[in-house]
Amino acid sequence: MTTPRRAIIEVRWGPLAYRKAILEPGHTLCAGRSNLVDLPFPQDAQMSAKHLTLTWDGSRCRVHDLDSATGTWLQGERVAEGEVASGAWIRAGATNLMVYLEAHTPPGRPEPPLTPPKADALAQLEREASLFAVVDASRGVRPIQLLREAVDEHRSLYDGVKGEALAHCAPYLVALRADSGLLERLVREGWGARWAIFFTCARPFKEVRRHLRRFLLVEDDVSGERYYFRFYDPRTLRIFLPSCTPRQHQDFFGEVTCFLAESESGKILRFPREPPS
Repeated sequence: MTTPRRAIIEVRWGPLAYRKAILEPGHTLCAGRSNLVDLPFPQDAQMSAKHLTLTWDGSRCRVHDLDSATGTWLQGERVAEGEVASGAWIRAGATNLMVYLEAHTPPGRPEPPLTPPKADALAQLEREASLFAVVDASRGVRPIQLLREAVDEHRSLYDGVKGEALAHCAPYLVALRADSGLLERLVREGWGARWAIFFTCARPFKEVRRHLRRFLLVEDDVSGERYYFRFYDPRTLRIFLPSCTPRQHQDFFGEVTCFLAESESGKILRFPREPPS
């Protein structure tokens, strides 16, 4: 990783759910109802104008309550100040925050080696501009752990109550950042294990997510029944794309420039968007 480890503050519940703030080492972030703070929550009437601060020195994260009216709660306990561990939750007003430290949790086993096929795939993916991934959290606890401890924007493709209930096994859209080590960790630990597919697209995150959500459920042309479509499984993608019709191809790609996925042998497969016929 080329940058010092950062702290990640993610809004989990509240009016601004899914918003994320990144705290660089040696910096302090102020959160509150006022629009003049670093992380404002103007719609949260239970929050004070300046409610709390979070500081990160590169090794420890601390929260300080700013004499707020409703208090600051760390792991369910009201505190004036306290040390915040990775994965801890903070409640301020009607808003719940989760705090993660970048790349905090090591693999549960010795770190997998960056084998030649993985190194080649990583080198090719790093050359791509506007790179996204869809990561399958059902492949185990590690993929979602890596996403939570990464500065890259990510969000489940599922919404609402269903999204909360299936958070542990949902597909997650990720906009991969050049200054993050997430791409290398996904390739090092998940390449060959069907953790993710990758693709390039110049459209904003919200538009890309809206487009992909259209394909979570597909309808059988004969029976009319609807099925979950696991297009984010590399095995499914490499069967579907070469066999789909030109119309299916154009519909599925939308503004996506190219899909990239692992082959059975661990090599990288490229599926570029074909021009309309």
